[in-house]
Amino acid sequence: IVPSGVVTVTNGAATNFAITADPNYHVSNVVVDTINLGPTNAYTFSNVTNNHALDAFFAIDTFTVVVDTVYGTAVPVGLLVYDYNTAVPFAIVDSPVPAGTTQYACRGWTGSGSVPSNGLATNVIVTVTNNSTLTWEWQTNYWLGAAGDGYGSVDTTGAWFRAGTNVLLTATPTNGYHFLNWTGDLSSTNNPLDVAMDRPYSVTANFAINYYSISATAGTNGAITPTGVVKVAHGDGTNYLIAPAAHYHVSDLK
Repeated sequence: IVPSGVVTVTNGAATNFAITADPNYHVSNVVVDTINLGPTNAYTFSNVTNNHALDAFFAIDTFTVVVDTVYGTAVPVGLLVYDYNTAVPFAIVDSPVPAGTTQYACRGWTGSGSVPSNGLATNVIVTVTNNSTLTWEWQTNYWLGAAGDGYGSVDTTGAWFRAGTNVLLTATPTNGYHFLNWTGDLSSTNNPLDVAMDRPYSVTANFAINYYSISATAGTNGAITPTGVVKVAHGDGTNYLIAPAAHYHVSDLK
């Protein structure tokens, strides 16, 4: 207060007082004698005819931080009020948030005021010096489940992928088999398979056993059974009967 201390005033005269808060503080109340005037930065005693008392009270400045999130649990959250220069930890405590074959993962925040404009973590400590906002940002992930039918494998058997990304799935058959097609949420004969992650997917790679051709022919004066082209599955066997004509014998087999 200026002037401060004991001020002498001539009977019937007036005097003025200026009330100024320190930086980052404000006047919270002014009391004249026993009357609360509330916050004010000046007071005038007019026509002074007796003794008076003037008291000023001050409080630290406070600021708001508005914290918002569309998923998960933010701690703290909502409209918050803090004293000037208070260091406050903010966090998302449950990322990712599961929702069946969809999940929501916190990818950081955007902010204003005392909050850095952006960040990539799920926690940040903010020293509050002005009104601020903090918005937690989220990304959507979809589950991609892939498997072979037992006669081959897939290079990605199950993982989360961010919505909008593309994933290449490659199917590899076991020995004696070949890739046939994809079934499930996608039907295709492409290998690799390009999956655009616009929703969750579950696919199965199907394989078929290899077949080999055996061509059998007989020269004159005899027969072979079966004759012609016979298809035999990988790992299987087949039998042939070779019969010479009367008075002939098998001379060679190639």
